[in-house]
Amino acid sequence: MRFDNTSMAEIQQYFPDLKVVVGEVCGEIDFFAKYVQNHRGQWVIESCESEIGSCVHGKYKIKIVLNRSGIPLVFETGEKIQSLALRLNKNLIDFHVNRDGSCCLDYYLNISQSLTAKEFILNKVYPFFVWQAYYEKFEIPPPIGEYSHGREALVEFYKDITSLERNDLCICGSGKKFKKCCLKYLETTAS
Repeated sequence: MRFDNTSMAEIQQYFPDLKVVVGEVCGEIDFFAKYVQNHRGQWVIESCESEIGSCVHGKYKIKIVLNRSGIPLVFETGEKIQSLALRLNKNLIDFHVNRDGSCCLDYYLNISQSLTAKEFILNKVYPFFVWQAYYEKFEIPPPIGEYSHGREALVEFYKDITSLERNDLCICGSGKKFKKCCLKYLETTAS
């Protein structure tokens, strides 16, 4: 994944206040959004016009950096999440903020280097902050639920990955079939 002026031009159609500064993405995401159920009963995020009813407004200062492995780490730099945790007398981990201050957007393996910058922002970063905005407004987690932390998250991940068939798309987001992707790593480490 790369963040450059070309990829940022696509992202700025959605979040015009984000920009690349010395290889890092910095700026603010600002949105009005709500959770709705689609025809299959799944919770999805839709844009909305104002903060009326179930619509939430989110405005977060963020920074995205790539770690040594090329995996993006997202930090909320405006301390809104920290303020909310203090106000509600909760720990930052309850808001999916890791000990290093990075946002826990998904399972580590589910954030693939093959994601484009736009896909990463729209499918990982934006939903994370919609979740935060919902919690800030209603002081409860949104109806979509959440993954557990620590050991429970590993158990859920194990259930997800062991439920895959060889020809299913791999859950790491590579776009490859499971048998040609993470299954090889699992078989290698199990031997």
